[in-house]
Amino acid sequence: MAHNHRRSWFVFDGWAPTPCALAYSRPGRHTSTSTIRRQEEIVRQIPARLSFPVKVDEITRAVGVRGKGDEITYDYSIAAPLTNLGGRQEVQGKLEQQWLSAACKTKNFQTLLRGGYTVKMRYSFEGSPEEILVSIPPRSCGY
Repeated sequence: MAHNHRRSWFVFDGWAPTPCALAYSRPGRHTSTSTIRRQEEIVRQIPARLSFPVKVDEITRAVGVRGKGDEITYDYSIAAPLTNLGGRQEVQGKLEQQWLSAACKTKNFQTLLRGGYTVKMRYSFEGSPEEILVSIPPRSCGY
């Protein structure tokens, strides 16, 4: 029996393991080596504060986080096929809209963007090799 998962599984809802969990530490502005070390340190600290996987809602799990350069990527797993959620175009549009709205309204997320980070959310879906990547660069919120 197929479940209809079109409801608001993609809505931000202020869930803690989002980029907000990182805002206590801003990236350095000194040398590129210093900045990279600071960014690597931030990504290393996340698992110490969170135990992955983390349940977001009935079908969504945060499964990890990684950083490279000025990018931080959160990985999510959705326990439903992409086709059951409305298809790639619909889901990507809704995720982008929700994350952009959250990024530009959430103080901690703004701290990361002002610090020069691009924050990405990568979603994988049950039974599909397809992924959706939502990218929020600083310029998205005017930084």
